[in-house]
Amino acid sequence: MDVQVQRFDDLNDRGHDLVQYINNDPDAVQRINSELQEFQERWDNLVQQMEWQSKEVEAFKLQF
Repeated sequence: MDVQVQRFDDLNDRGHDLVQYINNDPDAVQRINSELQEFQERWDNLVQQMEWQSKEVEAFKLQF
């Protein structure tokens, strides 16, 4: 999971760097920002699902 977190952070950073380079194209900046936000939301949802599943596994283990 640590590798995935680092890759996510790197990709997110590169997206923000890209926005700085194309600052003179507002449509492109808006599109990239929207995609970065969607990417962040999807990542957050994935992390929440993994946390929930981890709790489910722990609860299952405690039953035995």
